[in-house]
Amino acid sequence: MLGFSAEEKAKKYDRQARSYLELLGTSNCTPDGIMSVSHNLKARVFKLRSTDLSFLDDADLVDWLDAFTTLNRVYTDDYKYFTLSSRIDTSRNQQYWHWLRNNLGKGKQEALRARIISENLNRVVNVEQQADKYSELNFYIMIFGKSIRDIRNKTHLIQTADNGVLGFRSLTKQETQDLEFNLHNPNWR
Repeated sequence: MLGFSAEEKAKKYDRQARSYLELLGTSNCTPDGIMSVSHNLKARVFKLRSTDLSFLDDADLVDWLDAFTTLNRVYTDDYKYFTLSSRIDTSRNQQYWHWLRNNLGKGKQEALRARIISENLNRVVNVEQQADKYSELNFYIMIFGKSIRDIRNKTHLIQTADNGVLGFRSLTKQETQDLEFNLHNPNWR
């Protein structure tokens, strides 16, 4: 009989599954956002307070650069720094204004409210349609460690080195998954 045995098919499937995981780089994520990445390492992603550096005044820019320099002096391990710009999603706002407009009664005041609600709805829709003018620019730092305990120690170290200027915040599991999805699918919207 021609073909592969069940064992050969399972081995082939296992090799393919491993190659896909290596391609993605992440195989698991804990509820507090610690990922298992290739080479038996753990990783955690921090989101920095989003700011447009080109529009900061000189004093704020110096503070931001000093904080980043201090971080690099205190945290000497390897990390990955990346930015991600994304369109602003206003679908929840649109749903809210639609709901308000649909639940209005009849009367003079209700007609005035309907006009105001329609104006607000149009503003929200315009923000999403003009994505070239309105886009979020987010900064992230990914740290690496050998174990979950190592990542937690490094998390404490990196948050102490921040002093609140950079606004470090570790991502949750859902935020980490969304970030991974957006990194691998940049034009999905």
